[in-house]
Amino acid sequence: MVARDASLVLLALEAMVLALAPAAILYYVTRWLAGFLPRIRPFLRSLTLRVRRVESAVRRVMLAVARPFVLLHSLWTGIRGAVLHVLRRRH
Repeated sequence: MVARDASLVLLALEAMVLALAPAAILYYVTRWLAGFLPRIRPFLRSLTLRVRRVESAVRRVMLAVARPFVLLHSLWTGIRGAVLHVLRRRH
């Protein structure tokens, strides 16, 4: 009975000691991030602006590439509809 109680106490102590390592790592990482984020924030803002500019340019190019295909499809659909309408009226 005494051995079982001692082993439970040792198991609880072992669990507490093993839990200290991740807790200490988390504590020091959060302290490091608190000092690191203010220094990197201006770089992240400028990076965000660059990404938005590139996104805007890609959207403009994408629309310029797609525009002729949409126009041709619209023209083809209109002409086809008109021809079918004329052919239906003849019969």
